[in-house]
Amino acid sequence: MNLPEQLSAVLDKILSNKKIGSSESVILDTKITETAKRWRKMMNECDDCVCLLKKSLYGLRQSGLQWHKELVRMLLSIGFKALPQDQCVFVARKNEHIMLIAIYVNDLILATNDNVWLNNVKNKLSNKFEMKDMGKISDCLGIQFSRDNEDRVYMEQSVYIERLLERFGMCECKPALTPIDVNVKLMKPESVNESVMKQYPYQSLVGALMFLAVSTRPDVTYSVNYLSQFNTNYNVEHWKAAKRVLRYLKGIPNYGLVYERTGLSLFSVVDADWAANSVDRKSYSGFAFIFAGAPISWEARKQRVVALSSTEAEYVAISEATREALYLSNIFNNIGIECECVTLFNDNQGAIKLIQNRSYRSRTKHIDVRHHFVRDMCEEGLIELRYLCTERMPADVLTKGLSGPKHHECLRNLGMMGM
Repeated sequence: MNLPEQLSAVLDKILSNKKIGSSESVILDTKITETAKRWRKMMNECDDCVCLLKKSLYGLRQSGLQWHKELVRMLLSIGFKALPQDQCVFVARKNEHIMLIAIYVNDLILATNDNVWLNNVKNKLSNKFEMKDMGKISDCLGIQFSRDNEDRVYMEQSVYIERLLERFGMCECKPALTPIDVNVKLMKPESVNESVMKQYPYQSLVGALMFLAVSTRPDVTYSVNYLSQFNTNYNVEHWKAAKRVLRYLKGIPNYGLVYERTGLSLFSVVDADWAANSVDRKSYSGFAFIFAGAPISWEARKQRVVALSSTEAEYVAISEATREALYLSNIFNNIGIECECVTLFNDNQGAIKLIQNRSYRSRTKHIDVRHHFVRDMCEEGLIELRYLCTERMPADVLTKGLSGPKHHECLRNLGMMGM
């Protein structure tokens, strides 16, 4: 019986006193080493034998889940509770103090308004697990964090962008003013030409850009979403369009999100571009939720249905934003930030009136029932709709390609700037 490759690698590390996984220490326990030797000998000599694991080991398929369960048990034991909306975010309260812990595998971000309590929790965690305290957050998951004072936090990914430019040979490229041309109309080739597709790492580039689009760069979200629909069938024109996004990033690599202590109320800007897709005539929705002066959640996507009017397209976009509003407001309330009503700004008065008045109209009676729940949320006071003129609508950047001046005006209104 051959040892499974992953288990074999773990045994080899144990026998050679090498570190396992992310642990900084090596295995020095004689009992563990002797056990590993017996496993190796028994499994090599016996074709029929089976080993029963009593504890989890690095490298096994279920190890990640077992580690998470162990960490959760520890956090629960010291008074933390997972948010119902996100099982990787934990919260604890002590009188007027609060502490949050965000988990990504074995990386933990702790935030609190009580430093004594913070040190106490760190000590409890380090007594249970091997832990390295990295101090105030400066880099996490490819995102750089910085402060110009105690009232402002800046998030950006210039290091990741520089690596992307180097990876795709674009370090010396000419910067572009916008990520996508305002008049671009890409089409899928009539047939899949694999020999042509192999010439361009299109999927790799779009995937790498997607990480930026969902992390700190809402300014490229629409462009990346638009390009991703050609992932299975593309040619040189699509490749040029994807490289344009890199050229745009080359010009402003240090643009990011700036959060301030002011503006601590959650609101959203919502927009739609009716029948924007030239092939299937579907519309694009875009929304951004602003808190502390910058987006904390945003989306740009093609709608699933063909809207028969601009009012319907905006109605669908508002419905999609309302779902996110409920999700975010529940998180806010669970972490001690009061959020009874979220204001949604939109530039279509017809859609706003249709939601607020519950009027019956022959032109809108076909709209899918699933979008009508926004009316209930409005009547219950969970959301409020307000009109914002098109000229001042920053969500435009999430629904279409714009001219240079208009594009950068939207970025400023969203709270994006360079460091």
